[in-house]
Amino acid sequence: MENQPDPIIYNIGQLLTIRGVTQKPKTSWQMDDSGIIEDGAVAIKEGQFFYVSNTEEIMDRYDSGTIKTINA
Repeated sequence: MENQPDPIIYNIGQLLTIRGVTQKPKTSWQMDDSGIIEDGAVAIKEGQFFYVSNTEEIMDRYDSGTIKTINA
């Protein structure tokens, strides 16, 4: 199946994403938005993060029976 990740790392207690893409460093109140995902998971494809969310969403999105999974 196309767009399947190589491995999935799941059950990450707190996954810090530092949400938001800007050309400048975050300052002041922007530092409050650290983008923490409780019980996070990461799908990786060709060595890069392919999809980031919580464990339940990623495991529902992909067939973990055919993909290598790593329990963090």
